[in-house]
Amino acid sequence: MTTRITPETRRALELSSDEAGRSMSQQAELLLIKALHGSDGSLRHLEGVLEAVLTTARRLSLAEHGAGTRDSAFVYFGVIKALEWAQEALPTPKDDTRFKEVVALDEEMDRLRQLRENQKVGRRLDARTEEERLADLPSDEIEKLDRDLIALFDRRQVALASIKFAKNHADQAARDVLSEVAP
Repeated sequence: MTTRITPETRRALELSSDEAGRSMSQQAELLLIKALHGSDGSLRHLEGVLEAVLTTARRLSLAEHGAGTRDSAFVYFGVIKALEWAQEALPTPKDDTRFKEVVALDEEMDRLRQLRENQKVGRRLDARTEEERLADLPSDEIEKLDRDLIALFDRRQVALASIKFAKNHADQAARDVLSEVAP
């Protein structure tokens, strides 16, 4: 494909490709893909999460005098922790029917978190009787909400585990792409 671009656009593309470590053709293709598939904002959150991971990795590297993940266990494990956070920070795909139960559980967890936040002001000391303690009854509404949240989180984990096919398919697709672009 050939196309004409202004000198300013060419300079911006050169700068962008240099920063990314790609050829101008590779960078132009990536930008086209982003424009065609991510312009609706569906990938904007992902880009923000990945930028946070990259910023974390850079700061960890600076703290270790420029060491990378191959040079420093501190940087390596810090990046792993940032990637774990990224997994938690990504929103559940609400339009995918396989995640219907997970989305419902997420919404219920958000509702309980809001209720819990509203209860913080009136928290009382543990005034349970000995019988209530032995029966393991919650001491107040916040503790009850905490228990409900834990139960919902456990159900969410089970629901996510049931989506194994989608994950395995995505894992293979990601491996295929990474094998094409990995240095």
